[in-house]
Amino acid sequence: MGQRKGAFIVIEGCDGAGTTTQAQRLQGRLQAAGHRAHVTCEPSKGWIGQQIRERLRGAPPDDEGYQLLALLFAADRMAHMADEMRGQLDDGVHVLCDRYVLSSLVYQGLHVDEGWVRQLNQHAAAPDLTLVIDVTVEESLRRQQVRGAQKEIYDDGDLLRRIRQRYLTLREEVGGVLIDGEDTVDVITDRLWAHVAPVVGLA
Repeated sequence: MGQRKGAFIVIEGCDGAGTTTQAQRLQGRLQAAGHRAHVTCEPSKGWIGQQIRERLRGAPPDDEGYQLLALLFAADRMAHMADEMRGQLDDGVHVLCDRYVLSSLVYQGLHVDEGWVRQLNQHAAAPDLTLVIDVTVEESLRRQQVRGAQKEIYDDGDLLRRIRQRYLTLREEVGGVLIDGEDTVDVITDRLWAHVAPVVGLA
């Protein structure tokens, strides 16, 4: 991807970390500061993303099923950039993406070769900033229960512990900034904003 005018910002974290809420709040802050901002997510809302969501809500797959998920996520990511995000970025809109390549390394890397996952995503556009919101497994499960989220194949206490640890280990690989996600929503937004503002020229 050539020189883009908007900032590409990714927000990562375990389910229940508040990535969706914080992406929306950061969009509001950017807009209040006179900047255009677009919130999106992965899996995307495109047809490949819909296939992924259906599979995540089904029974845990076998080895080939996990390999297929890794392929679908990589394909969805490329289509997501081409069909939605690139046009926004080229037009000077800041894009806030709820999950990106790091999620594939963390989640798909649990069940398939991590090097292969990297290879599948080697052509994905690099974000300008990756923010990783960290919460304990207990807090993650509590928040999921409070919001009545539909259970997915990764929503298991033991798996979540592995997932959290992988986020902590792998986030440095993508230059991710670790953010303590166990506080009030406003305080967490402030912590994120302290890193977003310089990237968009507001510091």
